[in-house]
Amino acid sequence: MDQQCHNAMQEIDNVQINFDANGLLLLNVALALVMFGVALGITINDFKNLFKQPKIILAGMQLPPNMGQDYTSEFKTIFPELAEKNELYLIPFLLKDVGGIPELNQSDGIHPTVEGQKILAKNVWTVLEPIINL
Repeated sequence: MDQQCHNAMQEIDNVQINFDANGLLLLNVALALVMFGVALGITINDFKNLFKQPKIILAGMQLPPNMGQDYTSEFKTIFPELAEKNELYLIPFLLKDVGGIPELNQSDGIHPTVEGQKILAKNVWTVLEPIINL
């Protein structure tokens, strides 16, 4: 960098970046992904320090497709990477066969119905049963 450019950079004390609504949403999602991954990593380490040999199960989640392919793909990798890095058991997607299926969710479209809960229990049991039998 030449001296004139260096001097100009020294004089800048703030930068303003304007986003449209979609850009701001994507920025928030990206920041949330980073913060969520960091927070989970800290929680796992703290939890491991509390118990001698914990058997930790991490329940994976996914974003709905309307959040965009790049962000949903990136988010989808957080849980398997954390599970592998921290030697955790993993439920790849807790809401498998329930998420996004209207008849298995309450009117809010988020919380499973009784039938949806039964499927969630099976999703958890698939991973939990072999651990209990160790």
